[in-house]
Amino acid sequence: MNRIRCGDCANFDEQYRNIQVTHKDGTKANVPQSLWYGNCTAQSIYPSKENEGQVFPLNVRRRDADDSRLPEMKSVEKTKIIESCPYAVKK
Repeated sequence: MNRIRCGDCANFDEQYRNIQVTHKDGTKANVPQSLWYGNCTAQSIYPSKENEGQVFPLNVRRRDADDSRLPEMKSVEKTKIIESCPYAVKK
């Protein structure tokens, strides 16, 4: 039985979004902000290549370049424990 939260698993690919902040001098910058969910790399099939600005974890399964199907991403909550998960590995 698994007792590891998804966010503490080695297979957890944390997701971020950029938020725009304004500095005291008036300049603006995008700052990544962690989200409440991520992807399980063990259960997901990623696109064949990253889009601009994306970085995929090492050793993920990818679609073939000529495969037109959409990626299959398994989203999981950071704080959730999936007791029956066979892929859980502590970071």
